[in-house]
Amino acid sequence: MKTVFTKTLIATAALAFIGTANAASIRNIDTELGTSTATSLNGSLEGLVKVGTLTAQTDVAILLKNSVTNVEQDVLVITIAGAKFDTTATPSLVAQGTQTGGYDFFDYQGEDTIRFRVKTGGVPVVAGTAQHFQLQGAKLKVGSVTSGSKVTVSSKVQALNTVIGEYDKASFDLVKVRPQLSVEATTPFKATVATAKARKEFVANSDVTAGVESAVLTLTNNSSDLKALTVAAGTTAKVTHVVAGDFGFVRDADKADFGGNANGSVNSAEIATIVAATATDDTFTYTLSADNKLTVTQTAVGTLDTAVTLTVTPPAVTTPAKASSASAINPGKFLATVTASTTDSSFNIAADADVGAWTIDGSVVKVPYLVLQDGRFGTVVTVSNSGSRTGEVLLDIVDEAGVSIASALNAGSSAPGTIVNVSGKIKDALVAKGKDLKLVNKFSVTVTTNVPAADVLVYSAYTDSQNGGERAIVNNDSKVQTK
Repeated sequence: MKTVFTKTLIATAALAFIGTANAASIRNIDTELGTSTATSLNGSLEGLVKVGTLTAQTDVAILLKNSVTNVEQDVLVITIAGAKFDTTATPSLVAQGTQTGGYDFFDYQGEDTIRFRVKTGGVPVVAGTAQHFQLQGAKLKVGSVTSGSKVTVSSKVQALNTVIGEYDKASFDLVKVRPQLSVEATTPFKATVATAKARKEFVANSDVTAGVESAVLTLTNNSSDLKALTVAAGTTAKVTHVVAGDFGFVRDADKADFGGNANGSVNSAEIATIVAATATDDTFTYTLSADNKLTVTQTAVGTLDTAVTLTVTPPAVTTPAKASSASAINPGKFLATVTASTTDSSFNIAADADVGAWTIDGSVVKVPYLVLQDGRFGTVVTVSNSGSRTGEVLLDIVDEAGVSIASALNAGSSAPGTIVNVSGKIKDALVAKGKDLKLVNKFSVTVTTNVPAADVLVYSAYTDSQNGGERAIVNNDSKVQTK
């Protein structure tokens, strides 16, 4: 013990000259040891969760190089964050290259700490990155990692001499966890619905070719990530793209006028005549939900195709002679929820990812607040047309709880020079929805008019019989109003 104490005193003096600037290094690539470069491994979230455990040396390299002499009988402490150690495994630190000295496994301190005792003679600093120690046999439990998390390995030497305390510290983000698959709308939906075509076609511009709108969803498969899973035909890989938005016009595909079987239910083949997905060689099927969400199921043929083009061809474009039978296309935003599955794995790729929107070249005015109650509150909403085009007036009504009362309700036609009062249509919609007009009903209204926005003025107000019937003007986004 006297010899150890003497050597510790000598080391204390040496460390006093070294100071705290020098530090050990932990890396997974030996050429980065002792440098500022620290390249983490990207790990597949799904793959890591599936395998559950990584074995040091076999699955992942954990390399340690000391920057000062580690004194015999001092304790090297290795800790882990973002994962746990399997305490049933027996780890070792194995010298590499011409590195001398060594460490003996001492014990575990919980599931996040391994301790090693510095062997007799200590561990000197040997020049060159090839000279280091490799952690072997340790098992890292990674079955509970989450997207965006990290597995970090740190080390320090705890001196027997309390004057020295801790020295030769290191830390390294060994693994950065991310979903194996991701998606991006590299070409989003961005067409403009044409009011001049009664909202049954898109405006011809650089985004629309021959009346057809296209979006491209690009999948990224990080197949080289640590423990990445195989996503291909051999594992029966499927990707499900659920695109939320108003695809109600796609139901026209079931109409006889547009080649459908008119059985009241739109099938995959019929949907494909209006919305079709293409890739290199993968196959696609389609469904349309009751709330008009489009589901595109992609089945891998060989390797998974990563570029999927969704092409939208309105029925009025494919069959112009039957355009009068076509439904109107509604503007709005599109959000995609994308998942994937293989024979034994599943992947959550994206939730409500922005894949673009359709706008309209007509007037869309939001009236943020109205109130209606028989015997007290009345609603006044009118649409003025100062232009030269006649177009439909459509209403979207939502109650104060965010529940839809009416969607795309036809409130009549706006002709040049006219003022259309849609107040009655609003009241009828509330009654049809089962609202009790004996009570106070609060709601908002979006007024869409199929004429140029510059030609439309929406007047909105409500009356209160307890205030002499005076109108309370409700400002909307077509024009700031005053009494």
